[in-house]
Amino acid sequence: MLLHVCFVLLLASVCICEDEIHGNFTPGIVASSSYLTSPPVGGLFGMAPAVQFLPKETLSSRYSAASVVLQRLPVNVGKHTNLRRSTTSTNNNNSSADNSSRTTQYGIYNNNDDIGNTSNNSSATQPSGDDTDTANVLILHPIYAGSHEVVLRVLGVELVKRGHEVTQLRWKCDNHAIDITQNEHPAGSAGADVYDYAADDRFLDVITVSADNSDMRYPYMSSDGSLQLPSKLLWDTERSIYNVPIDVFGLVDAQCSTLLGDAALIAALRHSNFTVALVDVIANECSLALARILGLPVLAYWGFPLQGGEPRRMGVYHLPSTVPAMMSELGSSMTYWQRVANTVLALLDELLVTYHTTVTDYWIQLLHPQLPSSTVLLQEVDALLVSVSWHIDYPKLLPPHVHYIGCLLCRPGAPLHPRLQNWVSSAGSAGIVVFSFGLTGFDPRVVPKKFREGVLKALSRLDQKVVLQFDPTKLENIPDNVLAMESIPQQDLLAHSQTQLFVSHCGMNSVNEAAYHGKPLICVPNFADQGDISHRVMDRGLGLVLAKQTLTRDTLFDAIQEILNNKTYKRNVNRISRMWKEEPSGLETAIRWVEKVHRYGPLEHTRPPGRELSFLQYYCIDVLLLLAALATLIIACIVITTKITCTFIVRHLIYRKNKLKVQ
Repeated sequence: MLLHVCFVLLLASVCICEDEIHGNFTPGIVASSSYLTSPPVGGLFGMAPAVQFLPKETLSSRYSAASVVLQRLPVNVGKHTNLRRSTTSTNNNNSSADNSSRTTQYGIYNNNDDIGNTSNNSSATQPSGDDTDTANVLILHPIYAGSHEVVLRVLGVELVKRGHEVTQLRWKCDNHAIDITQNEHPAGSAGADVYDYAADDRFLDVITVSADNSDMRYPYMSSDGSLQLPSKLLWDTERSIYNVPIDVFGLVDAQCSTLLGDAALIAALRHSNFTVALVDVIANECSLALARILGLPVLAYWGFPLQGGEPRRMGVYHLPSTVPAMMSELGSSMTYWQRVANTVLALLDELLVTYHTTVTDYWIQLLHPQLPSSTVLLQEVDALLVSVSWHIDYPKLLPPHVHYIGCLLCRPGAPLHPRLQNWVSSAGSAGIVVFSFGLTGFDPRVVPKKFREGVLKALSRLDQKVVLQFDPTKLENIPDNVLAMESIPQQDLLAHSQTQLFVSHCGMNSVNEAAYHGKPLICVPNFADQGDISHRVMDRGLGLVLAKQTLTRDTLFDAIQEILNNKTYKRNVNRISRMWKEEPSGLETAIRWVEKVHRYGPLEHTRPPGRELSFLQYYCIDVLLLLAALATLIIACIVITTKITCTFIVRHLIYRKNKLKVQ
């Protein structure tokens, strides 16, 4: 472990020195072999492909080369909210089929406005209603947002229902599960068949941005700029911060050069007169820079247990003796050696985030040198909304600008589609088991056959019926008691009285929904924070954890039987569910803070003092080192003085006494 830390220190120092010594190099990383100018360098702990620095002169032609698409999603302010695709436009000058909702390149405007007109058109840019009460919110995502994109769109829809204006800026992704046209009630829900668009429906605007990757210089991205998740890598690689591939930082180059280097996009956003930015801050400092360019107060969003380098830079310091580090998979009560390991992991996470901010700062200083560093941008966020509940996360001390808002997606269940309802009802008193591995990192095409067969054999032995989210075309010999669907109405099933158990990857949203609806869990974590969350589920007595690498039909079947037969799990989760439902909803809390920052931001008085201090300074390690040095000096002085005194006594007094005796 010590060698690993030393390697990261050496890597970070080499990268920073290279930037300081050779001003014509970016600290960003690319994976294309055509830009390699020296022998390949291994990734973090040997996991990544070869990488190298990219000469600055090759970047000038990349500015303003992004593809930008605007889609307007109708939001019904009545009983049902339904989202569907409307007109789009890209820099290829595709024409709109609907003249009442015309869009052009980078257009972000209301219906019937002249999109291409950049003059001061108040009707195109002013919010409807009272300017002091109507927020104009810009939601900014990292280059891959996963389920966070869905969560913040739900928040955006609710803001639109309440008379605010919302624009969501996302990045193009090949993950077919992230469909921005998806109805509020997905397939399998009765609401999916309801399309009731009133004439006065409001709109939530969604801007989809993609980088120019025609020469394949950026890793994990197709030539058309779509992010391609390395699902096989995520499935096959053991969860560990040591296994983070360092070439992933090449995506920072793609995001920052596109977002901060496109003058037309920035001008259009500025023309839209936003009043507040909501930024998903995981690896997303360039979006904070964009918000600063637009002069907006910032709410940060964090969709994980509250730990990691970004929260530390926002003034959320936690002692590694009590708060587990990101991807440590430890509990809050740790042994001595676990505290040692947790401290090392916390330092390693700090180094990774430091390297990430170094890459980000290069682009900020290159394209907008008047802006502060990414660390300062993180320090100056006005509020941090954490989509986690204290019922799940470990207790910890928080500064006043951090707010646990709980679950944004949790809501009462909607009626199931009649066909699915018939299947669920046919289970009788035995009930059903819901099996889903979530949105990110789980691709049926890369799941090993042995794993698929083991799961199906375990499920076939159950008395319960099973609703399995899995592409049925990728399965063989599906048992009679298993209904495999490519997409399921997860929350509606969890809210159903027939559901007895939820087998999940245990991402944050899935755990929130299961706990909210009182359903015990079996966690099979796949990657990233899912191991940390699974440990919290186990510590709270809400379920069990199985390792995907060692999962067999017997281990899965035994775990299901333990949950179904041991009523302790059900009692624990029901208790949390009852408490949770008595609290204000996560949506209400989040909306209240969006409106507060809109009206009164920036909120400097809630930012904690000392957030600019380094790790050593905050924990007074520099002071302790000084005190230790002084103590060492004092002890050394005492020892030396004692030695000199003893020597004097021996040489002068005793020697003189002996000499007198001899005489």
